[in-house]
Amino acid sequence: MDAGTFILWTQSALFIIMGLAGLIVPIIPGPILLLGGLVLATRAENFAFVGPVIIT
Repeated sequence: MDAGTFILWTQSALFIIMGLAGLIVPIIPGPILLLGGLVLATRAENFAFVGPVIIT
């Protein structure tokens, strides 16, 4: 795992955690952050397991 992949995985984990918190706290946009985290996670794996059409 190179540094770029590690950064993408770290950012996606933070987005997913903030998105889950946003489902409870009304100020944080939860679904948008969850989607962003999932897109970053699939980008970290170069869309190997999920295609770009499936996510959107």
